[in-house]
Amino acid sequence: MKFKINQTQLSKAINIVAKAVSTKTTMEILKGIYFEIEDNNLVLTTNNLELGIQTSVPCEVYEGGKIVIEAKIISDIIRKMPNDTIHFQSIEDTDFIELRCKNSKFNIKYLKCDDFPMPAYIDERTFVRLDAQDFKDLVLKTGYAISNNNPNPVYMSHFFKVEKDEFVMFSIDGFRFSFMKKRFEESSFDEKKLILKGNTLIDIAKTIEDSQESIKFSYDDKHICIIIDNTTITSNLIVGNFLDYESIIPQAPTSTAKIKLSDLKSAVERVSLLSNNKLIKFESKDFMMNITSRNDQIGDANEIVDIELNGENFTIAFNCDYILDAMKYIDDEYLIMNVINSVSPCTITPESNEDYKNVVLPVRIR
Repeated sequence: MKFKINQTQLSKAINIVAKAVSTKTTMEILKGIYFEIEDNNLVLTTNNLELGIQTSVPCEVYEGGKIVIEAKIISDIIRKMPNDTIHFQSIEDTDFIELRCKNSKFNIKYLKCDDFPMPAYIDERTFVRLDAQDFKDLVLKTGYAISNNNPNPVYMSHFFKVEKDEFVMFSIDGFRFSFMKKRFEESSFDEKKLILKGNTLIDIAKTIEDSQESIKFSYDDKHICIIIDNTTITSNLIVGNFLDYESIIPQAPTSTAKIKLSDLKSAVERVSLLSNNKLIKFESKDFMMNITSRNDQIGDANEIVDIELNGENFTIAFNCDYILDAMKYIDDEYLIMNVINSVSPCTITPESNEDYKNVVLPVRIR
């Protein structure tokens, strides 16, 4: 193997595939990045047996080949290299590859790639083009409600339903639920219910840059696959029961409050500074809402925000973090808070988008 490549482009590519490097495994091959020359490109591949990523970088090739290099070592070295051309050359009759860039030189041991597990292949003829920013929006605005430490796999999963041009995505951690529905007019799929592990889709969405216009999307019975320019990301699906998400969304609120998002967010942030166990209380009084907290060791806090109330006055309490998370991805100037009573889940939606719902469980007021 012998080629030369731009340091900046290679470093960016390594950062992309590094998300699928396995760090907790006894299989050394899974801790590495698979390097392969194809035509005039260097193809990088990683696979942790749940998520696989492959991307390519243009390079000037003198001799082809394929090897595996430990991801952490090569990532650290390439990141620290000068912004210039890097020369790679395998050292004959050894298992080392030489890297040179200006005055820097490294000899790195590599692994033979015979046992490297390549990501699953999905026929590219089945792919459909989607708006990249809409897909990214769908993932990030629902993914915050995935638990990172709950032993119940339901609470550590991202649920995703595809039917023709409509995508439904949601997650739940036992204390809050986030749901979003979007239409992608150019897509057409039979109904499929997909379950993915934890933050897999979030990791995928974060690789989509703000300038990206479109992606390609497909799935089979065991995998989901997304192509972003020259990067292909494949993830295993989880076998399990798909939640009846419609039954989770509360119906028929007795009170509906329209509130300016910026006013509510800043008020909650201030009041939460003195909250005991993160508890804050909301109490409506016709055209205004009182937000309060108390800490017996420090003191108490009170904020008043204007609201437009339809229905009965209400009193309800929440964990302040869950309320702030529910507001984080709302882009509208106003949000709608739908309340049933002090012990039933509360739904928070943007004023202009009923297809995005955030459901938060209240805390019982003593």
